[in-house]
Amino acid sequence: MLRRFEETDQGSGVIVDTEGFILTNYHVVAAASEMRVTLSDGRQFSAVVVGWDVPTDLAVLRIRADGLVAAEWGNSDELEVGALVWAVGNPFGLRRTITCGILSAKNRAGLAGNEQHDLLQTDAAVNPGNSGGPLVDARGRVVGINWAIVGKPTRGSVSPYPAPSPPGLSAAQGLGVAEKGWLGVGLADVDEETSRRLKLKEPAGARIDRVAPIHPHRRRGSSPMTW
Repeated sequence: MLRRFEETDQGSGVIVDTEGFILTNYHVVAAASEMRVTLSDGRQFSAVVVGWDVPTDLAVLRIRADGLVAAEWGNSDELEVGALVWAVGNPFGLRRTITCGILSAKNRAGLAGNEQHDLLQTDAAVNPGNSGGPLVDARGRVVGINWAIVGKPTRGSVSPYPAPSPPGLSAAQGLGVAEKGWLGVGLADVDEETSRRLKLKEPAGARIDRVAPIHPHRRRGSSPMTW
């Protein structure tokens, strides 16, 4: 006799509005047919996706609940390399897990082959299930959304590098569509070899090393935030 098992997956998220809007990663919910959100106080609620942005891998969920506390948003531009940060989430189903580390680097671009990603790097332990959870600074303010792991779990983890109002946040708060500037090119450092080849005086500055194709979400008349 064969038994059918329901396929389940887990991720994390952060409440960004007391009306029940939650920010998480798009890849956490992309294939979900049903979603349930468990809050830190143990309450569970059905959730629906109300918006998503594929290029930045962000999604906005909504639950109907009372007594919610929205996270305070920080400014990742103000962080300095070496600053203490904490990753909060649900790794391996272990709810309310917090790990601590430092901000190892900023502006890590191109790690996912996507010019939309400009990432923070931290050595705070991030594991499967942390995706979509917040990265917070020493004052408890959200400065990033845990997104990907480079190398083995708990090592070399990276988190998206949001602007002061990252894609998805303003939409989640009901302030309108999240618009983002997009140059459409990939930049690289000018190294010694490139400097010699281009006959430059010194290896300094930046160069365009790739041009991104037009993304379907970037065509005229379409919105970066899909509703």
